[in-house]
Amino acid sequence: MRRALLFYTLFLSLLWTSQAEAQSDEAKKFFAENVIVDGLCFPYYRPGSTLHRFPRQEDGTFDMGDYRNGTGVDLAVWDIRRPEEMKKMVSAVEKGHFTNTVIIRRYEDIETMSNTGQHGWLFHTQHPWPLQGTTAPIEGWHRDGLRMVQLVYGSNISVPSSDRLGTGSSSGDDETSGLTPLGKDVVATCNRLGIIVDVSHCNRQTTLDACATSCMPITSTHAGCDAITPARRNKTDDEIRAIAKTGGVFGITPIKFMINDSGKGATMEHFIAHLEHAINVAGIDHVGIASDLKRNGVPESETVAYCCPELNGEQRWFHLYEALRAKGYTDEDLAKIFGKNFLRVFEKVLR
Repeated sequence: MRRALLFYTLFLSLLWTSQAEAQSDEAKKFFAENVIVDGLCFPYYRPGSTLHRFPRQEDGTFDMGDYRNGTGVDLAVWDIRRPEEMKKMVSAVEKGHFTNTVIIRRYEDIETMSNTGQHGWLFHTQHPWPLQGTTAPIEGWHRDGLRMVQLVYGSNISVPSSDRLGTGSSSGDDETSGLTPLGKDVVATCNRLGIIVDVSHCNRQTTLDACATSCMPITSTHAGCDAITPARRNKTDDEIRAIAKTGGVFGITPIKFMINDSGKGATMEHFIAHLEHAINVAGIDHVGIASDLKRNGVPESETVAYCCPELNGEQRWFHLYEALRAKGYTDEDLAKIFGKNFLRVFEKVLR
């Protein structure tokens, strides 16, 4: 009896291993055949980890093919804090310090990236200031490589009144204050130049105003659904519909406090619940994914920690793919969620 039980256990173990390998092969095939877009991320390791910043090659360069192979991400929408940081990174790529890397300025750059198997950086900023009351600086940032601008970062703290573009999601209870006159000018300027407008941290009215003002698709690259988890940083169904109406994309990010407010942590299923709610509200053509954190996540103790271990490492999107396949999603649907929806916006705006 014991021998039979041992044989049966071994058989199940081999069967599970075979299925896991088959699923892994499916994932590898999917990631190889599709352009995977992370709607907002930082393509380097977190400070304090064994591999800090970028892994250096023997010749002193940094090979972003390593990032692409490790994460499956072909195009990273990379958040930068200051224009100087962006210029520094662009210069490093141009000087050959980063290999297998394409700076995304036009949609044709994405096609080049895809055809050559390289990794793409599309620069985004959550801090569009100092503007000094004018849109003129945006022209220079665009020339330097900026291609996505978030109108407001969380709160309006430290932003001069002359530079306010709207109201942030963390700015008290003021949900009636929306896009400022300068904010409307910034949206128009971005539309004209070919810069994507992002409303991830905007409050409800600023989000709706931006959607009504823009003649180009709007993104909310990294948030969750307020109907599932009430949180200032999450978007209401009205906001999600407004973003979709512009032709834009609503990106779901797996940060714990946005995914589950029970105080008991969060799981892959919590993340998928937000994803599926957004799909039900906006349609599958208007939903994407975004890390919003470092390549290998953050320490679990941090407030902005990811919702579960599977999503807190560099293999997070492979794990999500497997989970969604198990729920019956087709590769055609998953190609939209994992990249095609963002690519549609990029093709429209980055002309």
